[in-house]
Amino acid sequence: DLCLCKTNTIHPDYAESLQTNPFIKMSLINLNLDESFQTALHWSVFHGRTDMVKYFLENSNLDANLKISHSISAMDFISPTNLITINDEHVLSFACSRGFFEIVKLLLENEANPNPKIDCNGGTPLLYAIQKGYPHIVELLIKAGSKISDCGDFDAYPLAIELRHFACAEVIENYVISVCEK
Repeated sequence: DLCLCKTNTIHPDYAESLQTNPFIKMSLINLNLDESFQTALHWSVFHGRTDMVKYFLENSNLDANLKISHSISAMDFISPTNLITINDEHVLSFACSRGFFEIVKLLLENEANPNPKIDCNGGTPLLYAIQKGYPHIVELLIKAGSKISDCGDFDAYPLAIELRHFACAEVIENYVISVCEK
């Protein structure tokens, strides 16, 4: 398992295997789903492993001509940033709920959807960032196009006020003011 290393670096033996064997690389990035439909990318995000997230994102653009079997090619896989779990949990939601700013930024830069389907808990990445009180992540999400209304069980601004996360509420207010001034 790549994530067992405590030094936040990829073990050299694994790194060499990943570089020389495209099937191992593809398996780790796109194919291996656990019982809840989570990939190595999901687990890396969940545990805040920025190095692993970078690795998976950098290596997810696979050769379109590479064949996994006679009927499946690398092009048959969707972007790893938009894979969801069996409970409709989005990889971006994991990063937002745990306050991993750099990982949120990486995911958004790699085309993660800022408005994924509402998960089984009634949440979205924006709602999780507000719920946990991460105004910098709220700002990143809004700049990336996150909806501030109709985005889950709550609208963003009332939730921020209710939870007394006034820094998050201020980010939302500033966004609304800037839109109204245009």
